[in-house]
Parts: sequence; C-alpha cells; structure tokens
Amino acid sequence: MDRQQILLAKTLESANIPLCVDTFDDRLILQKATYLLQSAGIHMGFRFRWYLRGPYSPDMTASAFGIVNEGDFAQNELKNWNLDQESASRAAKLKPLLNRESESASAKARRLELLASALFLFKTEQAKPEDPNGTSQILQSNDKHYAPEEVNSAVKELKEYGLLT
Repeated sequence: MDRQQILLAKTLESANIPLCVDTFDDRLILQKATYLLQSAGIHMGFRFRWYLRGPYSPDMTASAFGIVNEGDFAQNELKNWNLDQESASRAAKLKPLLNRESESASAKARRLELLASALFLFKTEQAKPEDPNGTSQILQSNDKHYAPEEVNSAVKELKEYGLLT
C-alpha cells in the first residue's frame, strides 16, 4: 500500500466513512466525502474534475479499490499507521456533515453529491453561493435535480462546517 492509500483509509476512518466499494451509492459516498474532506484541508493529493455526478477523482477510485482488494493484508498494515492530529481533527469536525443518523445510503449519496457539486462549482467560480437559483439551474443542466431551496440549505451547511466562507 502506498502513502496516499494509507492517508485515504485513515482519513475515511477518522470521518467514520466506511471504505466500501460494493454499490454505486457506496462509491459515490466515497468520492464526495473524500472531496469534502480534502476541501477541509486534509491534503490527500487527489485531483478532482467534473464528471457525470459532480467532482470525481479516478486516482481516488483506484486507491480505494486497491485497498479493498488487498483485504486483510491492507487492514493489518493500516493498524501501524495513525493520521496526523490536525487532519484527524478536521475529519472529526466534518463527521456530523458526512454522517446522518438513520439516513439511507441513497439519501446520503444524494446529499453528499449536492454538497460536493455545489462546493466544486463555487470553488471553480462557475456559480455563486448567494445565487441558489443560478446554481440550481447549472446543476439541472448537468442532470442534477436540486431545487434552489436544497442549494440554499447546502450553502448554509458548507458555511457552518467551514468549507465555504
């Protein structure tokens, strides 16, 4: 396992996000949670670009599958590593945003897709946080059906968790 895989696994563990690639929702949750964690200042080194479901990193996907495919060997190796205190603190701060009690995987995937997609559009200056209607229209033009009210709620959460100023 390489250092980037170790950092990914330990960051997800600190944020209480299972490293699971079994279903599409699992993989979507991993992508969006990793994007949000990296946006919070945990430097995992993944490059994200816009894809069908918002920000996407092929390298992150390869890393996640690599860890999962190594199975018990990876789990044993990960026991010898700890996340640095600052990154662990940042991941812990995002736990409530990334994990909602009693939320289904599909609802979680949809919510994280909105948060990550909106943040990506704001960071790349394709949309403005103060324009939920415009942001909603951009998302809808990309086959993401989020109402302006949902975008406005996402903006509030992104600000509350320090991902957006």
